[in-house]
Amino acid sequence: MEERKNELTLPGTLLEQKIICAKIGKEIYGFKIEYLEEIIKMSRKKLVLPSALKHLKGIILLKGNIVPVIDILSLFEIGAVDDDIDTKIGIVVKVHGEKYICIIADDVFIETFSPASLAESPKIGIKYKEAIEGIGKSSKGIIIVLKPEEIIERHRTLSGIKLEEKLEQAKS
Repeated sequence: MEERKNELTLPGTLLEQKIICAKIGKEIYGFKIEYLEEIIKMSRKKLVLPSALKHLKGIILLKGNIVPVIDILSLFEIGAVDDDIDTKIGIVVKVHGEKYICIIADDVFIETFSPASLAESPKIGIKYKEAIEGIGKSSKGIIIVLKPEEIIERHRTLSGIKLEEKLEQAKS
């Protein structure tokens, strides 16, 4: 895994920030390194349960946890990851110490950003802006830094999980 240093920072931070980056097709998405749980080599054999949902490629079992395998491009309705899962890398991120998601990527690398130039998510004009923590530029291209908790929420909404929970609460 390659590590680069760029003039980039997340809003409100004064120290260097490491971002785990996922190159997916021509796009690059990132998460703060503290969310990283594990990087795994993907394969069809690891997928316990394939899915009919466009954004959900299946689930994997990791350390006793059921982890949804997410296609970020489909989740945001901007394309799709090609179906050759055996050539992909999985970035497992952990949110709030209990929820995991695995993001499918073509390549993974770490960028170290110093305080300077990562713009906050635009307030208007971008669909799903609530999932974007910041946008910046590195030598590899534009990096969209995501909020993992918002990725999980979008997945739960599209999968019908949130609706089921609301119905259960209404019955109680």
